Parts: sequence; C-alpha cells; structure tokens
Amino acid sequence: MATPANVGQSILRTSAAWNSSSSVTTEDSTVREIFDKARAGLVGLVSDDGSMDNGVFEYGAQWVRDTSATLTGLLHAGHFDLARAAFVHLLNDLIDSNGRTMVNSGFEDPDREELDQMGEVLDALRSYVDWTGDDSLVREYRSRLLPMIERPLQPVFRHANGMVHNRREYWEREFDDGFELIYQVYVALGLRQAASLAEPLGAMDRAQHWRQESARILQATLSDPVLSLVDNGHLIKRRTVSGERVRFIHIGGANRMYRSQRKRFLLPSRIHKPHWQLRSVLWTLIRSWLVILLMTWRSSGTHGGSAEDTSDTTPAPTRPARPVELSYLLSSACATRCRHLRAQPPYLEWLNTVQGGRSGAWFEEIPIIRSQAPTAGILPGCRPR
Repeated sequence: MATPANVGQSILRTSAAWNSSSSVTTEDSTVREIFDKARAGLVGLVSDDGSMDNGVFEYGAQWVRDTSATLTGLLHAGHFDLARAAFVHLLNDLIDSNGRTMVNSGFEDPDREELDQMGEVLDALRSYVDWTGDDSLVREYRSRLLPMIERPLQPVFRHANGMVHNRREYWEREFDDGFELIYQVYVALGLRQAASLAEPLGAMDRAQHWRQESARILQATLSDPVLSLVDNGHLIKRRTVSGERVRFIHIGGANRMYRSQRKRFLLPSRIHKPHWQLRSVLWTLIRSWLVILLMTWRSSGTHGGSAEDTSDTTPAPTRPARPVELSYLLSSACATRCRHLRAQPPYLEWLNTVQGGRSGAWFEEIPIIRSQAPTAGILPGCRPR
C-alpha cells in the first residue's frame, strides 16, 4: 500500500526523469506545444522491452522503418534508455541472419523487400551513437548489421548503373520491376552512415566501397540519362527497369485482391488510377527530397528543385486514405534547409490544431467519419500510409 513517503519519492523520481529528457525553449508556442506532445507521447508507445505492439492494426512486431523513425524521435526527446532497449529489440528480432528487415511481422522474398529499411536502421543507429556517445550496440550486433548493409548490394537488386530495384513499392503494392525513389535515397544514406560507423562495425576495409556505392546510386538517381528519377526538373516516384515512368496503377481481374496479414481489400476490375496521388505520394517525395537535400547540401546555398505537385487527391485504391501530418513536419524541415522560412508556420499550425492535434493523438484518417472509425486509430509509429 502506498504511503505518503513512497508517493513523494515516486514524484521526485518522475520529476527527475522528465527533467533529464530534452526540452525546447522558444517563444513560438506552436513549436513548443508540438515538441512537448511528442516527447510525452512517445514513451507511451514503446514498452520497457523496446517492442511496439500498438495501433489500430496491432502488428505483432511492426515495420523496421516505423520502429527506426520512432527510435529517432525517442533520441531527440532524450529518452535514451528506452531508445536503447528498442534498438536491442529491433536488432535481435526485426532483422534476420541474412540481413532481411521485417515487414509487417514477417520477412519477404527479394521482390517484396522494402529496400529503404536498411537506411532507416543505419540512420537511426548513427543518431543513437551521436546523441549518446555509445557505440556498443554497433559492436555487439555487427554480425547482424553487416549482412543488412550488404544486402541491397546483391546482384538480385542491382542495375548496372548501381540503382536498386524490385517489384515492391513504398506503399506495399507490387508493380512491374522498377526503381522506387525512396529506396535509392535510403540505400545511399544507409551506405554512407555505415561507412561512418565502419570502425565499431569492424569493417574499415569496406568503408570506401560503401561511400563509392552510395555516391554511385545517388548520381544515377539524379542524372542517369534514361533511368534517373528526375523528370523535367522534378523528382518522380517510380520508373520501370525499361525506363518508363510509372504514371498509372493498372489492376485487372474482378477478384484481384490486395492482401496484407490483417486485411483484404477487394478491388474492382480495370482500375486505372493516377499513380501520382497526393495522399499516397507526398510522404514519399518529401522524405526522399529531404534526404537527398541533406546528402548534397553545399555551403553555397543552392536551393535545388522541388517535388512534383498534383491536384489529384484521390485515395490510393488499395487502402483507405491516410493523412499526411508527418509529411508536413518533414516538409517544414526541408523548407528550413532551403531557407524558405515562411513556409513553416502554416504546416506546423495545421498539425497542432487538426483533429487529434491538440492532444498529440493524431489519427490515421482525418477527418474521422463513422465508416472509417473501426480502422482509424491513433498513429502509433511514424509514417502515414
């Protein structure tokens, strides 16, 4: 039974724990409020053993990319002990001995692997080392990390120009074999981060090779005369291995199903939906552009281009529409890097006041309507779909 002394000690311990986490001091109330909601909410999403079994679909193990980005948030919020526990869980349970990264609680064959996830892990791990000064995780799990780093470099994924390809796209559908933008930039980023961690990885002899391959992928992504993922000065999401830009989703057969472990979506025959749909593409483009920007930024302040816009906001045919709240945060960061500072306030204010924003409980679908309610929960991880 709790006594006044025990309660007092618990209050002191709780106060000390929160005082040791990160905080933001600014006159901008919107920035301050969003950060405080995030740092308070993150600790409720990750269990003491590092697992995240939450959200509307109750995934048994989560996507590696979701976990990695959530861990980056924990680090920025100053929750280092919890972040370490979650890294241990990720490295033990969400990566197999062949270097495959988990997708929806399982491991896929090469055509269905999500190739960006290697870069997500390495970027988060690099952040952990930078924030804590502790590289013991890298040393302890090098036998698991090295196959993961090398996996996208296997011939089954590589084109002659260095870019990676398979049939999986970022939103978990299967198309003709092709090059997905976010896969290129995160594989390139992952290789660069791996090179920076070469000493604790025990792979100094591989560091230069990783840097060269990273530069090769990024160069081809931006400049290959046939296969680059730039069209008329704009980033594009996907191109087939033959060089054709993917503009439409073609789905045939009255009983064609999109299958996931938990749900099935029945699709009518002969659907022709524009592949450039704002809700399903904006997140990919902003995230990819931000990574490219950070990797190519020069002190001269070259601003570069921007992602292609589209007025088509039709939801993707295989799943209900998801919000782009978190895309707005990355877009805001991108605007800051490009010195377009006036682009920030509308994004952040919208994020802070949209449905669920005041409490920091952003929903997977906005606005919530009765037909969506059974499948619209609070965002548990880090990526809207």
